[in-house]
Amino acid sequence: MDLALKERLDQLEKKIDGKLPSHDNYWFDTKDASIYLRVSTKTIHRARICGSLNYAKDKKNTIRYKKDWLDDYAMNR
Repeated sequence: MDLALKERLDQLEKKIDGKLPSHDNYWFDTKDASIYLRVSTKTIHRARICGSLNYAKDKKNTIRYKKDWLDDYAMNR
């Protein structure tokens, strides 16, 4: 592999890793959840509506997901 390409891929990987939360108590929003599961936001929405993905609403009525819930969904889909 070309050295410049490998370096660029390493840089991109570091950028992506920096955008995802690393701790288990983080509450994901729909966009973060879709990035974490590598699916579209529509897929997250459909899973929530049909009941296969747990969610909670915060004080501002924003939908949030726990990492464990996303992992359970990924394992059972």
